[in-house]
Amino acid sequence: MYVCQKCGFLSPRWFGRCPSCEEWDSLTYEEIKKKKRAYKKSDEDKKPMHVQQILSLEDEERLKSGISEFDRVLGGGFIPGSVVLLAGEPGVGKSTLLIQASFSVSQNIPVMYVSSEESTTQIATRLKRIASSGFEKSKLYILFEDDIEKVLSYAEKTLKERGLLILDAIQSFYTAEIESAPGTVSQVRETASKVIRFARYTKIPVIIVGHITKEGIIAGPKTLEHMVDVVLYLESEGMWRVIRATKNRFGSTGEMGIFTMTGAGLKEVQDPTLVFFHKDSLSVPGSALSAIIEGTRVYIVEIQSLVSKTHYSLPRRFSQGYDISRLNTLIAVLEKIVGLSLWDKDVFLNVVGGIQISDVASDLAVASAVLSSYYGIPLEGKVAIGEIGLLGEVRPPSVPDVRFAEISRLKRAEVITGEINQKIVSPLKVVQISSIKDLADYILKKQ
Repeated sequence: MYVCQKCGFLSPRWFGRCPSCEEWDSLTYEEIKKKKRAYKKSDEDKKPMHVQQILSLEDEERLKSGISEFDRVLGGGFIPGSVVLLAGEPGVGKSTLLIQASFSVSQNIPVMYVSSEESTTQIATRLKRIASSGFEKSKLYILFEDDIEKVLSYAEKTLKERGLLILDAIQSFYTAEIESAPGTVSQVRETASKVIRFARYTKIPVIIVGHITKEGIIAGPKTLEHMVDVVLYLESEGMWRVIRATKNRFGSTGEMGIFTMTGAGLKEVQDPTLVFFHKDSLSVPGSALSAIIEGTRVYIVEIQSLVSKTHYSLPRRFSQGYDISRLNTLIAVLEKIVGLSLWDKDVFLNVVGGIQISDVASDLAVASAVLSSYYGIPLEGKVAIGEIGLLGEVRPPSVPDVRFAEISRLKRAEVITGEINQKIVSPLKVVQISSIKDLADYILKKQ
């Protein structure tokens, strides 16, 4: 059969262009043998169970990775029998993070780290750089192998009933049941299927590393992301390494873990709020703070804006860390409602620290930073939280009490927000406005 390496489309004849995804020259011939099912249990073990029996079973304890930011994104740790897919750009720190996690877990239970790309010596050398001691007490086993049948056989003997299996990377493993090169759609799909069956039947959690294509998506069939339980992306944002979940059957997909890359591996940022703004810059025009929510945690971020006269016929709009389309919309609202003259002004926007924000409650801080730079009036570290509509109305943020608590912790005295319809008990001075015109008048009074 001819298989499309982009979407997995099957065809008995070759096409220059895939009829499914319309990608050119993506169909390659693969000879598929009859599949052999592995880890097949008896019918007695797979008989239907009444829902009351299932609910009465005790919840299995999650396996902690020993890295709190990693566990936060996972939803509290690894669920027995689950499969986690970790993807990211080359060199972002995927293997480093997993080596750190595997060494931490191996202090209590057996861990088998299997690489199909790096030799055991390379992995051990990296581990020695990350951890200087504790090797004799650990239960960490390292293996270099790319035959998935051999890997799962070794894992079953080594880990027995409890442990953790790490496969780095899934695109480099192969199964002898399919006569095609490792990394092809058929190989990735069948290899992942065997790994998932292994995890389900042995109750051993498995982490698999996925490669990223030049388009920024996980290499292999899209069904790979549907098959696994958790899909994580490790990304580089400025000076930080940020891990996010795009799929999580056991927790929230809104959580975010933040690390810094050091010579000894990835270091957790326990209180990221303290590194997302600089106190000295808050007294300069064009700087505003916002309290955004990612998952269950509140982050105080600094948003900087620079409004300057353009020397081009078309003014420039640049945004780093904030959606450029949303910035253009806010500029149009400021021109229409407030009456700013920005047609001959360049507008530059930056979220300090290189972090990417998507919380719409940051709109008011963006508008505040632009107005502050335009008027030349500093906001002195005031926090602005709220969503701005096309008509210039300011809507209050979700869960304001949680945001106010974090703002109070950082000793910020004043908050600008939309009109809140609930009673909020807070030591903060809360300035409530109904429109963006009120925001401009409030800033001008500070002059």
